[in-house]
Amino acid sequence: MHFSRTLFFLVFLPITVLGEGSLGDALVKADAQDAAHDTRGAIKSLEEANHAFPEQTEVLVRLSKQHSDLIQDLSSKSEKEKTARRAVDCAERAVKLQPKHALAQLSLAICYGKLADIAGNKEKVECSKRIKEHVVESIKLNPADDFAWHVLGRWNFGIANINGVLKALCEVAYGGLPVASNEDAAKFLQKASDLAPQRIMHRQYLAHVLMAQGKIDKARAEWKSILELPSSDKPDDLAKAEARESLKKYASRR
Repeated sequence: MHFSRTLFFLVFLPITVLGEGSLGDALVKADAQDAAHDTRGAIKSLEEANHAFPEQTEVLVRLSKQHSDLIQDLSSKSEKEKTARRAVDCAERAVKLQPKHALAQLSLAICYGKLADIAGNKEKVECSKRIKEHVVESIKLNPADDFAWHVLGRWNFGIANINGVLKALCEVAYGGLPVASNEDAAKFLQKASDLAPQRIMHRQYLAHVLMAQGKIDKARAEWKSILELPSSDKPDDLAKAEARESLKKYASRR
């Protein structure tokens, strides 16, 4: 299950800095580095904070994000896997410290998604189960988080449309994949869009699901709405380019 750097950036940027003094200063510094996409700098700052203030949830959640962001900048599969496991470890420690921390639960779900991109088939199945477990828990803790609903929608879409050969292999070898559907994917992405109607990414992936369902008119409505919204970053511009191409391609199809 692929989760983009953009999603992680949007999810974690709003974290409120808790506390005063040196820890608060360290988190402010790391957040500024994150906003500037200085991933390695943010990791260094957060590792220093983690050394000075061990086992702080706010530090560990941020570390999980930065390690997860770093994956796409690495070239070797072994380095990618090692970094993905670091991200999962940080998020797991955050959840262990504060099981009722909604963002820590969501962080762990996303980190398992990053690991699933790299892992072998057996571990992919286990990761898929963990993704759903932790994103559902995150939603229980904070049902107003549009990003959590987005992740749950993307998870359903990914599992529902997995390669048929791999799906059959998983059924035989690993006891099958969790239940998922395009219907639920559309429902959850619509929920995300309802909670944050200005967020282009929700509409973009909803359009993908609607196309998979053969609902071209509804997908066109989402593409049109994307073009009416202001862009906030480069991925929004790319989503608009995709929307224009899709509207052109499916201009007369039903």
